[in-house]
Amino acid sequence: MSKLLKELPDSDRKLIESQKFDPKLNPEFDIMRMHLIWSDELPLGISSKGLELLQKLWIARAVKFHGLKLDKPFDPEHFLSIWDYALSNQLQWPGFKRQHLSERDKAYYEQCLSNLNNDDDY
Repeated sequence: MSKLLKELPDSDRKLIESQKFDPKLNPEFDIMRMHLIWSDELPLGISSKGLELLQKLWIARAVKFHGLKLDKPFDPEHFLSIWDYALSNQLQWPGFKRQHLSERDKAYYEQCLSNLNNDDDY
């Protein structure tokens, strides 16, 4: 769990931490992982290790704050431990500021999940 952050290249950490939080952005839905992403959370030029960490943080946030339920074999505790470790290591990532969804973003997320469950539009 903490291995991902420990192995994160310094260049990736700098890229992640250089992103500026923009509360005006609209999210996109990641259909494969069923979570939301805002463009200020994903820096250009990040390595595969950095992307792997961000993917786990997005899932953790969706589980912890946005109501995502994971099916077996996925263990929510795995993702939540990465979230907690990243916070305890003071990673400055804009995604930590999106624990609560606006009404508009919440409606968008619920619609995306509903469409996915109904197999509409996907």
